[in-house]
Amino acid sequence: MIVDKVVLITGCGGNGIGKSLSKAFYEYGFKVYSSSRNLESMNELSSMGINTIRLDVKDKLSIESAVNQIIKNEGKIDILINNAGISSFNTWIDMPDEELEDVFQTNTLGLIRTTREVAKHMIKERTGLIINIGSVAGFIPMPISGLYCASKAALHSFNESIRVELSPFSIKVMLVMPGPLKSEIVNKTLPKFKEIISNPESPYHPIYKELLDRPLTSIKNQAPIQGLTDSIMKKIFSNRIPNHMKYGPGSIGLVFLSWLPTRLIDFIFSRKFGFSKLKSIIKNDQTKNKDN
Repeated sequence: MIVDKVVLITGCGGNGIGKSLSKAFYEYGFKVYSSSRNLESMNELSSMGINTIRLDVKDKLSIESAVNQIIKNEGKIDILINNAGISSFNTWIDMPDEELEDVFQTNTLGLIRTTREVAKHMIKERTGLIINIGSVAGFIPMPISGLYCASKAALHSFNESIRVELSPFSIKVMLVMPGPLKSEIVNKTLPKFKEIISNPESPYHPIYKELLDRPLTSIKNQAPIQGLTDSIMKKIFSNRIPNHMKYGPGSIGLVFLSWLPTRLIDFIFSRKFGFSKLKSIIKNDQTKNKDN
């Protein structure tokens, strides 16, 4: 039993990675603090005896309050798992400002602020482990999720930087890059996405049915969350914690895709998600206008 290790996990509301990791760490004997901006969303975890604490990664004061409360209770945080995140499927030109800001505040800036607040205490202790849940989408950008991919790519770059900066203090940093997972995160984005691209005012309206295939492709290729949890637990108990970890068949396919020439990647995405069709529609419209 590992009874003296304190773990803080963000984004534990719902039935996603956060909840699964909370249960796994708790079962291994860690002192777990599961966090979410909504305490009621973690009732199942609290009923198991897991500590739950309110932490909204978009709120600097909420982050500071949660971390300070854990330090007051335990005197340290040994492991931070930055899991809080939201998905986003949209054409960037149609994306409302509030969604744009929400994506980066949650997936990138919130993670950076939480890491900074926890790392201050880890530096004093000269030890710690930070696990950042990224995505293969940050490794190989895809259309119709450009802002999400950008937020994860920024997370990845931040991860690579702090891994070196924190190493003198014996703080290990690991980046986890899963492919599509069986969770609620994609389904939550679909209603708004359908509403926006089905609007006749959208420049992409002529291919909105093809664009819907983008999130549906992710859903079709989803891997089980428990498998990711098991893989993470296996890695942290290994003799040498890796810098990077990929998981899921979707991650393998996208990594392979990244090796192809960019023109070929563009061709594949354009054919699959309707952009080639839209180009033909626009070209035909221009021809008709000239004839008239």
